[in-house]
Amino acid sequence: MVERLYPIDLLRCGKADWRPSGGSIEGLRSLAGDTPDRLSTGRGGLWICSMSDIMLETVEEKRTWRALRSQMRNGSLPIIVPVERMEWLAQPLRYPSPDGVPYSDGAMHSDGAGFADAPIEARFTAAAALGDIEVSIRVLGAEPFQSAEVFTVVTDRAGVRLYEVAGVIDATPVTGGFDYVLEINPPLRDDVAVDGPVDFNDPRCEMRLMDPDGMAFDEDIVTFVDVTFVEDHRALAEPPA
Repeated sequence: MVERLYPIDLLRCGKADWRPSGGSIEGLRSLAGDTPDRLSTGRGGLWICSMSDIMLETVEEKRTWRALRSQMRNGSLPIIVPVERMEWLAQPLRYPSPDGVPYSDGAMHSDGAGFADAPIEARFTAAAALGDIEVSIRVLGAEPFQSAEVFTVVTDRAGVRLYEVAGVIDATPVTGGFDYVLEINPPLRDDVAVDGPVDFNDPRCEMRLMDPDGMAFDEDIVTFVDVTFVEDHRALAEPPA
């Protein structure tokens, strides 16, 4: 089967807004105007990705858009959507390299070398269960975390799932990085084991079209289109009560 992956290098958007939907349900307001109760769903909401100003100009772009729509069966099948908001990505450590990139002002090191990025290595240092919001992860080769960094965990049951660092609870220095205790959002979509991999290099999420007709476009003109994806909830287990 064709891998269903949104091609961000070809179908670039002017803006991509990633946000978790509400993770609670509000009851009805009473006749007296009392504030209604709010019940948590336990899942922490579903990720929503809204892409706007995607230009469809060339035959290749329009053909790719049509093929993507067909591969998703107009929304009945999921697609993997990468995160392209660079400001939310964990930043790898940079070190001098002969073939590297320069400083932001175009200057190189005194020896003529630029910077090179090595992939971030990350693994769970403790097991965690479905629904947990605190996880322990060793992260090597990254700048110290602040918050809002995003990452992906892949499991057999839940598939490809996206998480965000809501806060750094603890950071213990180790050689090449830190042992973190992190608060995350949404809660874990599945159990994770010690030494399970965590992907900060290519964060992505398994999603579906919000609207089955959300990829319609005029094929006869150069056009700008918008599309919204929502996290695929059909493979998600409910956290324990």
